[in-house]
Amino acid sequence: MGKGIESSEIKKFTAPRSALCSAIGKVVGAVDSRSTLPILNFIKMTFCLRGAVVIAASDLEIFVTAECEIEIIDGGCDICVPAKKIKGALDSIDSEIVSIVVENMQMTVSGNSLEYAFECLPAAEYPAPPETSDNEIVEFTPEALPKILRAVGHAAGKDAVKFNLCGVHFQFEKDIEQLTAVATDGHRISVAGIKNIPGAKNIPTMTIPSKACVLVSAINGTLCLSQTEGVAGFSSPGVEVVARLIDGDYPEYRGVIPKDYDLFTTIDKQSLIDAVEAICVMSDGSGKSIFVEVSDCDFLLVSAVGSSGKSKALIPYKGDALAVHISAKYLLMALKALDGDEVFIKHKSPLHPLVLFPSDSGIWDERFEMIMPMRAQ
Repeated sequence: MGKGIESSEIKKFTAPRSALCSAIGKVVGAVDSRSTLPILNFIKMTFCLRGAVVIAASDLEIFVTAECEIEIIDGGCDICVPAKKIKGALDSIDSEIVSIVVENMQMTVSGNSLEYAFECLPAAEYPAPPETSDNEIVEFTPEALPKILRAVGHAAGKDAVKFNLCGVHFQFEKDIEQLTAVATDGHRISVAGIKNIPGAKNIPTMTIPSKACVLVSAINGTLCLSQTEGVAGFSSPGVEVVARLIDGDYPEYRGVIPKDYDLFTTIDKQSLIDAVEAICVMSDGSGKSIFVEVSDCDFLLVSAVGSSGKSKALIPYKGDALAVHISAKYLLMALKALDGDEVFIKHKSPLHPLVLFPSDSGIWDERFEMIMPMRAQ
């Protein structure tokens, strides 16, 4: 392993630029650039004698490590480097191999005609991750867990007051033998469920913070989950994410999902996306409201009204009558998160939420998006 450097020591390394950029890219999302603690704007780089550099980042709630192979020229060490600065420097260097020199709490990175020197901080000041269990709960096949997180993550809350909604909620539902992931901000709900995942019944109910979900969803390859009280660990060859779980009760979302809908509409997903994006030019405000209704027996009318005028688009559709004011932003995010060329919509009245299903179930045993209606503007 590496060690802290003395003022008189000089350590030298070379590394493949693309591999080093990739490793830093996997952890930099955990850096807290708004923190009042300067060390959290840095990443820790540990140059190991085994020929690898381990890169760590944290915001005190999430801890991420990634590594890549390097060539050790003169000893090992560990040191903290400004995260965004070194990433920008490596992105700017046009060289397959970069040279790294560490001396007197300064790191110099060079390649071709470019050279960057960074003032660093001692590695001993960097926060250590919480303890996690060595016992794996479940091993997910490549892309399985990231796909679940990407499917529902867009609906997670962002309001710190409702902190218990600011992540993706996981639970194994024994009555239907299904691993279910759900996200909601109180205005919409996104649900994805998969059966027949080996070991899924051992996964405890937990809510993973959104920031950790984004980091985990970028991991490729087989991914192992471990969990201790209040902490979850996600590991794959060369990368690990450790996250403090959200503490708080998650709402009983099953109870708010309507079960008595009797109206059904089928529509081309991309046509609806294009229409909503086009008519939103005339809608005002960040919470842009649009009106969706059946114009006649062959077309769906999507319209928006703003202070400068109005806009509308007609789309061919199949199904029952439909009329609802809805958030354009939430509708677009839901549509883009669903698989398949067509979307099935269940609806009842202007006062009831829309429930959208994908035409292609793919890996899902359960998959839907629910969006609450808005008041007419």
